[in-house]
Amino acid sequence: MADFQLPSQYSIEKILIDGTDITGLYQRIELFENIFSTGIVGTIDIFDSDAVGFIEGRVTGGMITFTEPIEFEFANALGERLIFEGFLSGLREEVVKQRVKTYSIDFVSKAVKEDDTIFVTKDFKDTLPLDIIKEMVELIGVEDIIIGEGEPMNFVSGRRKPTQVMRYVCNHACDPQAVVGSDGEAQEGSTGGPGGFLCWETLDGYRFVSIRQLIEEYPFPVYKDYFHQLANREKPLEKKMLDILEAEYETLGDADEQRKAGTERHIICLYDMDKGEYIELDSNPEGEEPPTRYLTKFTENELFNTECKVKKEVDDAIDQTRKVDSQNLKTSNALDFQKGRFILNPRFIMRSGDYIEVSILKYLINNEAGAFDEQHSGKYIIKQVGHHIFADGKAFTKIQTLRIKDLTMDEGG
Repeated sequence: MADFQLPSQYSIEKILIDGTDITGLYQRIELFENIFSTGIVGTIDIFDSDAVGFIEGRVTGGMITFTEPIEFEFANALGERLIFEGFLSGLREEVVKQRVKTYSIDFVSKAVKEDDTIFVTKDFKDTLPLDIIKEMVELIGVEDIIIGEGEPMNFVSGRRKPTQVMRYVCNHACDPQAVVGSDGEAQEGSTGGPGGFLCWETLDGYRFVSIRQLIEEYPFPVYKDYFHQLANREKPLEKKMLDILEAEYETLGDADEQRKAGTERHIICLYDMDKGEYIELDSNPEGEEPPTRYLTKFTENELFNTECKVKKEVDDAIDQTRKVDSQNLKTSNALDFQKGRFILNPRFIMRSGDYIEVSILKYLINNEAGAFDEQHSGKYIIKQVGHHIFADGKAFTKIQTLRIKDLTMDEGG
């Protein structure tokens, strides 16, 4: 491992485009993964000139078409490695200054590239969501880290791409704890329980998990002891790697926006097209506040029943709208109660979906550190990880975070 003096430094193991070493040409690499994205994307900036002729093919023997394979590997001051293999996906920008050209080129992971060539044409009958996700992940040939629970689903893929099937599952899968109670005579009922699923790609493989599991069970790594405070040059390098260089907050608990979205209480006006029945499902029938949102939904549980059956399909077996839509609305809106952004020294092991515990110090007169800022200190879900690596030998990791109302640090943490 190289001898690093600063926590922002890194070493280059390799940077290849179509098998050609471009270490001397690259200026910047940015790599992103997000819990709401089924693929990893990024951008690389490279210098070129008439003398070098990399884009025109003088080095590679053929003109670059911006679809070539790309791979790179870096190591930070702690020996953590960032390893990526994918494909260029198009030229974003070309800037000419005197005799030098700067190219900004987008790239994607192998999974995104493979996804473009595969179409799923099959029906899923009483299939668990996690089994569907596993099948899609195998089709695009990557690793998986799958732990999501859910009730069996029934649907026709309809010539969708694997990642489109993944998104369909996330939007329509039903959490086992979702419940619906109704009184047919009064045309009133209630709906409760958690809902919503997420499926995304990380550098370690695909993750699939319910929002309830993500919030309650903390299934992924937790990074602790990160501090935002005045710089201390006397700390050892390992401690400096835990510094939060910058912190900002996009949203600080917008309860009014959540109330308008119906997170606290809403009513679904449900029309059962098979039975010809109408019912209103209240998400919080015991609540003191009136509902702030009404939604109209139609259910068709006999959608795939092509025979004249004496016994009709059981409610919520085919069309799970009654259980899914209300729970998704409540859980998904509560997920982004507070949003933040933190800039860290390069941490190449962090993945989207992991957790980070931060301690934010208040600053008093003369920039002297005071007590902890309780509003912002605590545990966050990492929504997005962005690695930013520059040719001057410096790098940083920028994370976007989500914090749920009851997702806080242990006392004294």
